[in-house]
Amino acid sequence: MDGRRRRRRHAVSLPRAKRVVSDATKGLRRNERLRTTRRACDEIMGLPERKAKTMNRNRGVRAAGAATSTRAATNTRAATSTRALTNTRAVTNTLVAANTRATANGFIPAVLLLVAVAALSGCMEYTLDTTLNPDGSGVREELMEAVEQEELDISSGEFRSIMHVGEDRGWSHEVEVDQSGDTHHLFRRVIPVTNLASWSGLNDEVRIDGAPASRTDSVGYVSFGDIRFRNRVDVRRAADSDGNTTFTYRERFRWEKAADALVEFFMTDLEERLTQRYPDLPPQDRGEIVGFARAHFWTAVDQGLFGDGAEEDRLLARIVDRTAEKGIEIVRVRYPREDVGDFRDVLTPSLMENDEALITFLEEELKGLAVALNSEIVFRLSMPGRVTDSNAHKREGTTLVWEFGPMDAVHTPVEIYAESVMGG
Repeated sequence: MDGRRRRRRHAVSLPRAKRVVSDATKGLRRNERLRTTRRACDEIMGLPERKAKTMNRNRGVRAAGAATSTRAATNTRAATSTRALTNTRAVTNTLVAANTRATANGFIPAVLLLVAVAALSGCMEYTLDTTLNPDGSGVREELMEAVEQEELDISSGEFRSIMHVGEDRGWSHEVEVDQSGDTHHLFRRVIPVTNLASWSGLNDEVRIDGAPASRTDSVGYVSFGDIRFRNRVDVRRAADSDGNTTFTYRERFRWEKAADALVEFFMTDLEERLTQRYPDLPPQDRGEIVGFARAHFWTAVDQGLFGDGAEEDRLLARIVDRTAEKGIEIVRVRYPREDVGDFRDVLTPSLMENDEALITFLEEELKGLAVALNSEIVFRLSMPGRVTDSNAHKREGTTLVWEFGPMDAVHTPVEIYAESVMGG
């Protein structure tokens, strides 16, 4: 979509810290422009209800170290979006008609996509289908489906870099154009696991970078290159004296420095506003005020600002109030007539009403986060024997299923957990 006129923006809002941070936070939906884009993305990907309920679902996903319980197969959550694309789409060769023709099965070979300068959006579903065998071996099958849209200027090369889906990492690439004219890019990969010890080889294989590798910028103290989404896998097998074998599967997903970058975006904006409003205020005094705001912001995060959004406004208002209480004393040394109400008016736009600037920042600077905000992960796990414990959202036969967004892991890691028993 490079060079195309933008029709709409991503559903990325957040002066409510985890609103930008979690694409599932309900407060994020307050901006109608953002809601409209979000709904369009959901309809294209066939995820009508799941996106709106991601945060509530994710409460069942174990944060690292938290206790878990077995889920019933009759879980009433929204049904998985896994579907047979070929049943509902007429595949065409529109994208590369001038250069080549589609193959017999309706897909365009990956090599031909080097000719087409396709632009991919954050409207994406990432399915991880994992099987653990009784002997400790297994397999991971991955499917990443991304839809082209015009609200995020990201080239095919940038997408490949951010998501690490190049052929050098074992990914194949196919394209479909459906009856509605939407172009779907399908990236596939299969990773065999030869034995129990080899499961660690899946570490860092689920990867999203906050920005393309070519970007060396920073926001506050956070370098763009340090913002990344990664996974860690831990699989264990143990036998008891009764002849039972217990299998335990854990996989943790977490962001590094994403929350820091978002907080620093607001702090940078606040410092600029303070400089404009109070030009005679020494840099160290401005820094002290920003330090107050930063400390209160992170306190609010610990109190649930990155939660379900119910307390969002109250927590943000408290940040403004407490920063104003201390900050006005500093300001009045140089501006003795400054009213606390006027000072609050400087704080509020940066800390509570900065959605548009944040959207632009993500779309232009941190495209990996923009993609992640409109993405969904579907994790499917098949365990050997009888499942005795898990924090799965639901079951499909003997397969455990989790559904969450990458941004659910911004502040607290998302952990997949399951235990099964064989023998006895």
